[in-house]
Amino acid sequence: MTVKALVFSVAVASMFIAPTFAATGDNPLPPPMLKEGVSSTQLLRGEPRRYRVVIDRPSSLEISSEHLAGEHQGEGEYKQIKATLYDASGKMVTTASDLRGHFRISERVQPGEYILEVTGRNLSGSSHETSTRRYNLHVDFE
Repeated sequence: MTVKALVFSVAVASMFIAPTFAATGDNPLPPPMLKEGVSSTQLLRGEPRRYRVVIDRPSSLEISSEHLAGEHQGEGEYKQIKATLYDASGKMVTTASDLRGHFRISERVQPGEYILEVTGRNLSGSSHETSTRRYNLHVDFE
């Protein structure tokens, strides 16, 4: 293959590859939407996990976490979990945390979009077991 042919091949390939990278980098997927009720099972991974909460009328927003049924945290087992609620401008509205793996946010909110950020980790030393890092979110608007 000649140098000209190689340069042309690279140029043509970059026309298709570069827009793909740019499209995925510039347009990250929005966080999943939290709706009233109980969320699907979530996993504490160490890095923040974000969720969207859309409020259509002035409400009392209640969000809490819980371990899955049947999971037990015995003596010396700790699951640190922290939740922070942000408004549409990115301003922190409230935060809650707990070393027993449960948090509860209870806040009066106005209509708009909010972001709930959940972080946490298993502090008991059994970080390889995903069962000790699972949780559900309970969401209620009143």
